[in-house]
Amino acid sequence: MLGFRSKAVDGMQDLLPESAAPAWDLRLLYDGDCPLCSREVAMLRRLDRRGRLQFDDIAAPGFDAGRYGLDAHGVMARIHAVLPDGRLIEGMEVFRRAYAAVGLGWLLAPSRWPGVGRLFDAAYRSFARNRLRWTGREGACEAGHCEVAVPPILEARDAPRRGRATIRTLRTLTELPLPRSRVFPFFADAANLDRLIPPELRLRIVTPLPIAMHEGTLIDYRITLFGVPFGWRTRVTRWEPESCFVDEQVRGPYRLWEHTHHFSGDGARTKMEDVVRWALPLAPLGELAAPLVRRELTRIFAYRERALRHALLGGPPP
Repeated sequence: MLGFRSKAVDGMQDLLPESAAPAWDLRLLYDGDCPLCSREVAMLRRLDRRGRLQFDDIAAPGFDAGRYGLDAHGVMARIHAVLPDGRLIEGMEVFRRAYAAVGLGWLLAPSRWPGVGRLFDAAYRSFARNRLRWTGREGACEAGHCEVAVPPILEARDAPRRGRATIRTLRTLTELPLPRSRVFPFFADAANLDRLIPPELRLRIVTPLPIAMHEGTLIDYRITLFGVPFGWRTRVTRWEPESCFVDEQVRGPYRLWEHTHHFSGDGARTKMEDVVRWALPLAPLGELAAPLVRRELTRIFAYRERALRHALLGGPPP
């Protein structure tokens, strides 16, 4: 179930360079008349800073499915992609490879897990089966061709919510028997961050230490999530010592990451509230990973509280 179908296409060598191996990893055959598909392709293009992906719009005038060994119905029925050696792949394997090419392989890593992978496969099959109906194009493929009008851009932007990223909020509350003058400086020192993160995430701060914290400070990290390493950059967008600070993702695995740290309390105690607003990229497919990401974030923040009490109060190791 977790394998993928691939086949070499006769004549594909004519599409590939004769000398050195292609510089790209994947050529996606996508439906440019599908608002959801176009939104995802636009995001992949934006994230593909190394030029590892190529795109071929199957809805464009003159597109020839036979060039890839497919017919009009087959190329519209499910997503396909071409590998540098000329093989065709389809379905979830296309997304796994495309996400990996732009540094988001971790997002679909669970789709290779036994059991969980079948859920991803079933969800994609459902989307592929209903895609034309959901985008108002039932009957688009008739008489051996698939020519449809592009929906108005307003309709594309106002597509059903399944095509939009869902913004989720995680809130945690920690109370410490210490004044804010003791607690806040711990967070003001970026070097302490790796003491609060589970070791299996392999957090490494790339920005040279020490880091002067203020509004506008940029911090670069390397971190591993679901076994996949990636870079992450955040910016401090609000800095109010002993009261509040906010860091937001500039570049990284999320579509939105906004972490607000509130500090309050009387002289002897500190109440620390964390509010994280987050959203996953590449909706609607990215939404399939939301339960796993939510569970991982909950685990990370639970570890963080234990680590904080160990660091500041001498409690047991996390």
